[in-house]
Amino acid sequence: MPLDQHEWDLVCQLVLDDLVGTDNPFQTLKTYFPEDIGNWHVTNVASDNARMIVNLARGSSPADDEPLSIRLLGVLARLPTIQVAKPAELAKLTEYLERLRGEKEALDKIDPYQARVLPGSGQVFIDRLPVRGSLRRMVVPEPGRPQPIVLRVIGDRDVGKSYTYQLIQHLAAPCGFAYARVVLDRSSTASDVMRELQLQIARESLPDDAIADPIKRLRYWALWVAQQAQLTPEQWWWFVFDQCDELDPGSDAVELIAQLSSVVAEMSLAGGVRRPRLLLLGYGDNLADLPLPPKQVVWDTVSPAGEQDLRDFFTVVLREAHERLQNGGGVDEARLAEHVDVAVREVLAAADASRQQGAGYMRAIATAAEGVLDVYAG
Repeated sequence: MPLDQHEWDLVCQLVLDDLVGTDNPFQTLKTYFPEDIGNWHVTNVASDNARMIVNLARGSSPADDEPLSIRLLGVLARLPTIQVAKPAELAKLTEYLERLRGEKEALDKIDPYQARVLPGSGQVFIDRLPVRGSLRRMVVPEPGRPQPIVLRVIGDRDVGKSYTYQLIQHLAAPCGFAYARVVLDRSSTASDVMRELQLQIARESLPDDAIADPIKRLRYWALWVAQQAQLTPEQWWWFVFDQCDELDPGSDAVELIAQLSSVVAEMSLAGGVRRPRLLLLGYGDNLADLPLPPKQVVWDTVSPAGEQDLRDFFTVVLREAHERLQNGGGVDEARLAEHVDVAVREVLAAADASRQQGAGYMRAIATAAEGVLDVYAG
């Protein structure tokens, strides 16, 4: 179970009193965090240093090999000043550590990027292997490869680009980010986008829109969004712009997205802020080019899940179901293959019927697959 605000406030006070409240905070932190210190903006203001470290710890992902949250609490629990003089605080730190380690242990048993049945909701996520890989790269840098900050998911209409949003929702908790989603349509304007972002991420009211020059106004708005992300460093923001292919290419909302991508690429990471990510679902070649180096943008083209994708999905998921029924014993491969064949036929037939009633293809496929799994769960 993650720590709440009150618990992190206690951690921040202990960091301030027992870790960074020294004449040479840089050297102290280098002693305990030698691999991290080079990326930290350490000042002579102890309270700023404490907030920066705690914000970084809160933003670290439980999926990391050694999350900073666990390492920080481990360092605090070993400090003599806390061990000797603060037994009540030490007891709480020990409890917090147990909870964070338990959360990581639970996540380590599964790869969140490969989830096929999303925990908690029972929703299924079929195929999309390239998108899964790109999302992983946006969270976890790969040695020798630049880390992208923008993901563009493109494809023909009705292939399920917005279906990717389900996976983003699922990844938010294990990967340690918060997301703000804006669903676009033909009539969307930059003002519409700003109002939606303000409601989801901001602590302040919308900025003045009286700037006459439209490009300067959009740049100013983009800077304001980035500032809001900096004002909440405990949150690692991902901005999801859904149904970009519905936009009028001449809409100022397109230019706002381009300006925001540029501002995010340039923003300062001082104070423990993590650079936001942009996910542009349906942002095709007909829309404005993004003013970013190619290495900062990753593209994925999606296509409808077909029979083989469903067969691969059900082979894995139904095998797991058979193994649970057998309490870890062997699986009857012939029986499994028969069940997979039936499941694929049922899903394709049900999805076809749903599409004739106006449902989107991938949502129809997913709903039908969830129905099959409900039968097995029952």
